[in-house]
Formats: sequence, structure tokens, C-alpha cells
Amino acid sequence: MLFKLYKLQQQDYIKREEKLYTFIALLHATIGTNFLGYLKNLTTLYSILRQLKKVVKPSQATLQQIVLDNLKKQKQGPKYQTLESWL
Repeated sequence: MLFKLYKLQQQDYIKREEKLYTFIALLHATIGTNFLGYLKNLTTLYSILRQLKKVVKPSQATLQQIVLDNLKKQKQGPKYQTLESWL
């Protein structure tokens, strides 16, 4: 009974590990070449994501510009609707 439980848990663990490695491979395939140097010696998904968060994070000025652009879009109102239907 315990051996069967152990086997099931082991299979579950192996499936999770395979999915994690698949995701790591996907990250390496989709990340731009200018960021691959930062991930050179990192092996775990957690360490890769933590490093990417540090490196790829947009600057404060970029974040402010995004907020201002969104605010400007919201102030404009709809282009193809009347004001009554928009409200």
C-alpha cells in the first residue's frame, strides 16, 4: 500500500519536474538574446524569474508614461459612439 502511494507521488513529481524544465526551455527560447547572458548560470525556474524581474523591469519613467497614456485614452471618450450611448 505504501509502495503504491510512493510510486504515485514519484510519478507526480516527475511530471511536475518535466513541466518545469519545459517551461524553462520555453523561457530560454522566447527571451531576447540580449537578456540570455543574465540567465547563463541559473538553473531553477524561481531564480530565472527573479533575475528577469530585476533585469527586464521597465523604468519609472516608462511606467509613468504608460499611466499617462492610459489616462489620456480614458479622457478622450469613444470615437464611434454618441455621448448618450457611451454613458
